Amino acid sequence: MLPKMTTRETLLSNGLKLLVRENTENEIVAIRILFKTGNRYETASNYGISNLAFRMLLKGTESRSAEQIADDLDSIGAHLEVGVEKDAGGLMLQCTAPVLDEALEILWDVANRSVFPADRLRWEKKRVKMEILEDEDSPMTYTFRRFWENLYGSHPYSALSKGYPETLSRMTKARVKKHYLTCGSSSGIVATIVGHVNATRITQWFESHFGTRQLDSKRPSEPDDVVLLACSGSEKHTQHQRMVEAENLVLGYLAPCVLSSDFPAMKVLDGVLGGSMDSRLFVEVREKRGLAYSVGSTYIPRRGPGALAIYLGTEPSNHEEALSQCLLQVEQLQNDLVPEDELRRTIQYICGLHIMGQESNMGQAEMLASSTFFDLGSGYISEYPALIEAVTAEDVRHVAQKYLTDYASAVTTPCPSEPSSTQGDIKRPMLDSEDLDALE
Repeated sequence: MLPKMTTRETLLSNGLKLLVRENTENEIVAIRILFKTGNRYETASNYGISNLAFRMLLKGTESRSAEQIADDLDSIGAHLEVGVEKDAGGLMLQCTAPVLDEALEILWDVANRSVFPADRLRWEKKRVKMEILEDEDSPMTYTFRRFWENLYGSHPYSALSKGYPETLSRMTKARVKKHYLTCGSSSGIVATIVGHVNATRITQWFESHFGTRQLDSKRPSEPDDVVLLACSGSEKHTQHQRMVEAENLVLGYLAPCVLSSDFPAMKVLDGVLGGSMDSRLFVEVREKRGLAYSVGSTYIPRRGPGALAIYLGTEPSNHEEALSQCLLQVEQLQNDLVPEDELRRTIQYICGLHIMGQESNMGQAEMLASSTFFDLGSGYISEYPALIEAVTAEDVRHVAQKYLTDYASAVTTPCPSEPSSTQGDIKRPMLDSEDLDALE
């Protein structure tokens, strides 16, 4: 087990939650800041605006160009990046203690004085569009995209975090900047610092810099999960043809949100089903029967409804048997209790991954930020292993019966050598002529 470290929690004068954990074992300092942004806080007309807005933070400030930001970070050996997912987005800074003051100044400059230059925005939009095309070129990524659409329907979780060419084309400098300013002034912002720091000193720095930022006490609007999912279309199973050799299949179910009391049991269920090398899907579908090149499952908890997805790559001729075997493994979890030795082995594996995730300062900063951001509390990191260890075989069967009932699926199969009209259901994003000219 990792040694227990004290976390200092402070609510800044504007409501921003700051957590600082001193770790003098090495010189590394890791900082994570999370905002309420991403698809959950977007609409169909502006999907991808969160991703674009945060990417633009590194494209120039009132005092630095994009090149100067990169050069200043390189000169002190610091690393600053941005990232946006379905429920959250933010900044990650990593540096060494001797250059912390310089790194913090760059962080503050980027977070508070970005100018969203119009020329850089035009280029970044084209770059994101190209990345969408590149993502579509991966058969499994493409199949997962179709699966999310089938599972979530009209819910924002069905959308790409990067958005779509048509939504990106509508994004102006004013809209992108306004979106970031709205995120940056909304309640619920969390900042975590882990590393070789003085907790009192860095808390004072955040208070004097980020604490003066006026935050809106009103929570940003969120989708009505129940209504949107109830209004999802009836089409939950789709088949798509691509110029590929193997078949890719993804099927899955709506699952507990991150705050649900069912979360630990679903985490263990995922481990038993397909979350490790000795999982049931790996052993029964791949090793014993040779029905798949690759197979597994993943549980993705979210602030809203989560998802449990089963994925596999196989020969088209194995489709029916492979699908039947996957569903059989689910059925067995619904009907039978997981043997005690298998349950204990899975729990030990999950707890081991949790400990390994805290071996770096950034890993700890990420966990602290996520648990606080999702209203689980900073103590959740140390509580998590006990919650997992308390899961029983009855708990696993209960969540299997409760959640693994109505599944959605998407399958990508090889198409004939000559393209046929059945490819019409493939919604590939397109670049317009202006985009292509700019990339030549």
